[in-house]
Amino acid sequence: MPPEELTYVRVVGRKKAGEVAVRAAGPEAQALSDAALQGLMARVAEFDRPETPYLSWAAPHLMGSYSPYNLLARVWEWHVIGGGEEGEAE
Repeated sequence: MPPEELTYVRVVGRKKAGEVAVRAAGPEAQALSDAALQGLMARVAEFDRPETPYLSWAAPHLMGSYSPYNLLARVWEWHVIGGGEEGEAE
């Protein structure tokens, strides 16, 4: 069954509890859904390749942004320590 509409739901714990906004409907919703599915399938196929790394810090300029994977990968420690050519501390 094709989607009838794509709806954005924002949920927050404030005086205004959230908002609901239809972003696309009809054929446009179907086209956007198809494009999103194709993009997801391409990303999954990329990570199915053993040589594709799982980067914990793909955008170093966003150092302040939180990612639970950055914590597990100890990104901050490696950033502060630095690393040699083969990842050893300098």
